[in-house]
Amino acid sequence: MNLELKGKKVRHCSYGEGVITEFYERSLIIRIRCDNQPERPYAFPDDFDSGILLAEDSELIEFIAEFKKSVRYRLQASKTFGSMTPNKDVMKFFKESCEILDDLKIRYGTVAGVRVIDPNPEFFGLCRHTKDDVHLIDICSDVLADDIRDHDVYTIILHELIHTCDGGIKHNKKFREYGSLIERFYGYTIYSRIRLLCYKPIVLSSQKG
Repeated sequence: MNLELKGKKVRHCSYGEGVITEFYERSLIIRIRCDNQPERPYAFPDDFDSGILLAEDSELIEFIAEFKKSVRYRLQASKTFGSMTPNKDVMKFFKESCEILDDLKIRYGTVAGVRVIDPNPEFFGLCRHTKDDVHLIDICSDVLADDIRDHDVYTIILHELIHTCDGGIKHNKKFREYGSLIERFYGYTIYSRIRLLCYKPIVLSSQKG
């Protein structure tokens, strides 16, 4: 199952033709650049299954089919909606984050699943959008470690939930408006880019409490 994914052409359901620029094998994340769009991360091979991405290269189609038969994929796919890490229950934080948005009358989109994935150098959380306007949220397992403050877990999950809100798909003015409202009433600072160098060490070195 050896295939160089970098450089393979794909088609995005909304943005058209694109090319794979990176493949992070451990966390099963690919980065794709489409015309006139910033480079974005996607889940492999899940976003091909959901219809967000379409493989047009015969080698890539064959590789995806073979990969889905592998033990590696079955282990990753077992981390589904409602799953728990050994340390923190991700669904507890997700449900309580939804309650925060409900309390603030912030209408969020439909989330079909919340998945815990391996640590990724690119992000702590990822919100993916399907063509049916349904959202899938990935949370990296290092966020749920015992030595990470609950406060920071809420901050990251709320960040991803805002991406499901009307107008909040990008880190734009509307995204910041939602974030400001959450910070004002609940004290969670919603950073525009979770993996900012000034923020990552604070989260990963913070103590539980």
